[in-house]
Amino acid sequence: MVDKKAVELVFKRIKPLFVEHKGDFQVKEITDDGIVKVKLIGECQLCVYKEKTRRAIETMLKNEVPSVKKVEIV
Repeated sequence: MVDKKAVELVFKRIKPLFVEHKGDFQVKEITDDGIVKVKLIGECQLCVYKEKTRRAIETMLKNEVPSVKKVEIV
């Protein structure tokens, strides 16, 4: 089971970085088996570094919320 509050706190901390680059995100789903599904918005949708961003988010979440197994862009 994923601590959804802990995931939300991580996203709250990183949100300003997205906004700074004229983008944003929505957490669409946090599954019980540890998959966090995120929709990128604005400039982030078209960014060539989208995969790098996904991996960075995944690393941060895994470090702070060990029950997170994967981040998917939807």
